[in-house]
Amino acid sequence: MNKIKQQFSNVGYTFTKPESSEFEKLIDTGFTRATSIASSKNSNFQKKWTHASGKSKHLVNVHRSEEIFRDIMTSKQLRDFVFSFMEEDAYYITHSKLSLKHTGIDQEWLPHQDSAYKLRVSKGVTIAVFLEDCNKLNGTIKVIPESHKLGRLPHSLIYIDGEKDPQVKVKHEFKTKPVDLELDKSSIAAFNLDTVHLSGPNNDKGHRCILIFELEPLGILPYESDGTDAIIITRDGSQPKRPAIAPIAKAVLSFSDKVLRPAAKKALYLKKHLSK
Repeated sequence: MNKIKQQFSNVGYTFTKPESSEFEKLIDTGFTRATSIASSKNSNFQKKWTHASGKSKHLVNVHRSEEIFRDIMTSKQLRDFVFSFMEEDAYYITHSKLSLKHTGIDQEWLPHQDSAYKLRVSKGVTIAVFLEDCNKLNGTIKVIPESHKLGRLPHSLIYIDGEKDPQVKVKHEFKTKPVDLELDKSSIAAFNLDTVHLSGPNNDKGHRCILIFELEPLGILPYESDGTDAIIITRDGSQPKRPAIAPIAKAVLSFSDKVLRPAAKKALYLKKHLSK
């Protein structure tokens, strides 16, 4: 077992920094584009966890319209990293987000597992590409080692003052101190969907840009949550034939994204305000 795979198995996360000038050029371009998007007041991206100031912590599915993010996510360097510790030969990208921490705003992520947002047990992984140097000062990701060994844990729904969307927070109390992923620009980190992670505010400058996306084993449903055809990455770089699946599957996903999710969000909003 190689060092990366062993670390991922033992503590629930791992990381590397590819020694590649080609990958560094991709990251430089990605960082320039990310900061431009983060600074724009008229972004067309779907915003999540928007602060009262109008600035959001997540811009969702940036890979759909921005070629540079697709290039980073499907690069040979990232693929080599993923398949150095993951077992399957093919995965698809379920969604992406440009994760931002704007300076001067008290934006934090409460301790949670990414698996808490899923309806079923997943064998996927979260990938974080560091578009700039990230450290404790500017609000880097923190992980709790070995927390993945507890499996999926119960969470509470928490509303944070100044934010429009609720967060989930793990109910379990940990004695283990979180580890700051203080990583250089061009580094790539991965963590188990059951690994508890969190982050603090950006007390430095800039926007603390990290490109985050999730991978799921190919299976029979290589679609994003709204039914969009997902990007597939494979161990050998080939593009497999998409599994034959009835069009109704895409229709169900689209209906869920356009009707059920907004309805659930509205119900949570009404519950919050009517209970006051």
